[in-house]
Amino acid sequence: MEYSFDFGAMWEYRWVFAKSIWLTVELSVLAIILGTVLGVIMGAGRAIEPRSWLMRSVWGASTVYVYLQLAIPALVLLVL
Repeated sequence: MEYSFDFGAMWEYRWVFAKSIWLTVELSVLAIILGTVLGVIMGAGRAIEPRSWLMRSVWGASTVYVYLQLAIPALVLLVL
């Protein structure tokens, strides 16, 4: 059984592929930026000494987030 794929059928929908590639790039950049900001906030929140109620709440929220991420297996997060 020999099959030859016809790329000509895809060529007329090249704008759909270009649009989806651009959307993937946008989502990737947004995820990198938000992940970096969230990581810096969480890291700083875990590193500070919780003296005031605001710092204590930041430290508590970052601690809960970290331990929840450690408790949930990566495969379950991928499925979600």
